[in-house]
Amino acid sequence: MTDKKEKPNDAAMEEDNVVSIDIADEELTIDDAANETEENPLESLQQENAQLKDKLLRMAAEMENLRRRTQKEKEDAGKFAVSKLAREILSVADNMMRAVEHAPKDMDAEPDYIRNLFAGINVTHDDLLNVMAKMGIQKVDTSGVFNPNVHEVMFEAPGTGQPAGTIIQVIEPGYMIHDRLLRPARVGVAAKEAATDSSNPVDMKA
Repeated sequence: MTDKKEKPNDAAMEEDNVVSIDIADEELTIDDAANETEENPLESLQQENAQLKDKLLRMAAEMENLRRRTQKEKEDAGKFAVSKLAREILSVADNMMRAVEHAPKDMDAEPDYIRNLFAGINVTHDDLLNVMAKMGIQKVDTSGVFNPNVHEVMFEAPGTGQPAGTIIQVIEPGYMIHDRLLRPARVGVAAKEAATDSSNPVDMKA
């Protein structure tokens, strides 16, 4: 009886090879995962550090903005705390100015009591203006052209020979307190001149 040696099954060998390859691949994948696990803590710390740094920068910016805003509010409170009182003083200043403007032209011809009266009014008016200046109150400039930010037009006058919008009369002075408007200056301005119609000239010989 002849002994027959069994030949290895080709399919079984291929399966063994596949298993070996799969195992090798699986081992490679595990190693890669291990390497990634070892690298992740460093990356995580770097990301966390970047986030904390960003938060600190934002917090520092917010604190600086808060400091500046608080300082500005403090300065404004000091500057404009007297705004209400200043508006009340303006009427007194107006009356004093009217009294000065209505002083007699020839003061030397007036009796002593009249001269003394208006001398006292002038001194009081000057003192009031000095006090207002110390409070940061200044008159609005009314020279030049109308400015809607600080002037209020009460009338427009034609035929003045001035460019339109030029201030020709101050009815009531305006005042600023530091960089804020307390009261606009009430003014009269030159009106825009009507354009002459040259298409129909007037016959002067008629």
